[in-house]
Amino acid sequence: MTQLSDEEALELFRTIADFVNAPDWDASRRVYDANPVLAEPVALEAIDGMIAATLEEGDQQKARLLAVHKDLLTLSARIGPDEAFEQIATPADAQLLQTIADFVNAANWEESRAILDAHPELLGPQASATFEALIRTAENTNDTKRAQLLTAHRDLLIRVNAVGADEAFAEIEQPFDPELLETIAQFVYAGSTEASRTVLDAHPELLDEQTDAIIERLIDDAQREGESELAVLLTIHRDLLRRTRDEGADAAFAAPVDFIPEDDIMQRVVEFVNAGSVEASRAVLEANPELLSAEANEAFELLIQTAQAQGRSDMVLHLGVYRDLLRVVQEVGIDSAFQHVASPDELLGRIVETTLEVKSAGDEEIMAQWRGQLGTFNEQARTLGDEPMARFTDAVARLFLGASPKALNPDLPPGYAAAWQRIVEGWPE
Repeated sequence: MTQLSDEEALELFRTIADFVNAPDWDASRRVYDANPVLAEPVALEAIDGMIAATLEEGDQQKARLLAVHKDLLTLSARIGPDEAFEQIATPADAQLLQTIADFVNAANWEESRAILDAHPELLGPQASATFEALIRTAENTNDTKRAQLLTAHRDLLIRVNAVGADEAFAEIEQPFDPELLETIAQFVYAGSTEASRTVLDAHPELLDEQTDAIIERLIDDAQREGESELAVLLTIHRDLLRRTRDEGADAAFAAPVDFIPEDDIMQRVVEFVNAGSVEASRAVLEANPELLSAEANEAFELLIQTAQAQGRSDMVLHLGVYRDLLRVVQEVGIDSAFQHVASPDELLGRIVETTLEVKSAGDEEIMAQWRGQLGTFNEQARTLGDEPMARFTDAVARLFLGASPKALNPDLPPGYAAAWQRIVEGWPE
């Protein structure tokens, strides 16, 4: 790069970031007009460096976005900014949009090939710019599935331009290696992250680029056939393998919620449930009010379904606790909801009363059900970091397993100790 002072380099990178991240092409043009440095070779050199850095980080999406804007700067230098921006900002006509929709939504690759053969304009610059705009729109509206589908077809067209349609479609339609396909299935359907880790340890070929490409094709096929749950499950495991390549298996498999697709609202949910304490979760919620949106609730449900599919009962409960907490926030407000979590007097009283009533009734089936509910309270308390409630509910559950109240001596703070004493005094002998 042309030699710049640290201050000049920092200002240039800020300008490029404003140019690339502008919400639309008109905004990008305003940044361009206000910063003549973008018309200089030093800006192209800087973007080249940024592209290389993002590729090293594995951020293909950001690298493509930078490349599009670099091409725009190059075109502006060649034909002038007015014509260059007009070309890239010209709205796609209805026929091109329909052709792209037909190409992307085709039932199979053979049908996509037929559409491409009939519409070579799909390989032109306007189609390329339209794909980029459609992908950006899908990403901005958190439509991850659509963005992935558009990206897969955009990348196929790039490959067609590079090697020709025959070779590009032959690559994407080549039959799967049956042994590798079986290994992928074992990894995806292992039933738990521990079991998936065991499969990975036995089959390091799962980390190969060939495997990544096959999983990408399986995801695309699942999306084409409307099998959204399978597409999500495959995406989760693909991302887990990518994190393993980047961070190592121990780090990739260690996260409490370790099966999150790359989606903004999903990431906010992860921060919320993995915050580590009630106070920290509240801070995340206050900083991200979108956690109370319908989209966040859908994200929770999807994660819970995925955890169930993987046999992660611990994670199902973990996620359920925080999903329910958000629902309480919506009903009574954040202060009341978190005050209830932090001051469990009402819950303690209910546990004492129900425990004594159930024991006095003497119905074995009801006692078993209440013991199960106590187990749920215990898991919720541990999830929320409420150790006193966890110790209290554990001790109460032991009573229904035959332990004598006088023989148990749980270490409890005053409020919990008083509730425990009420149970001891009222426990039928």
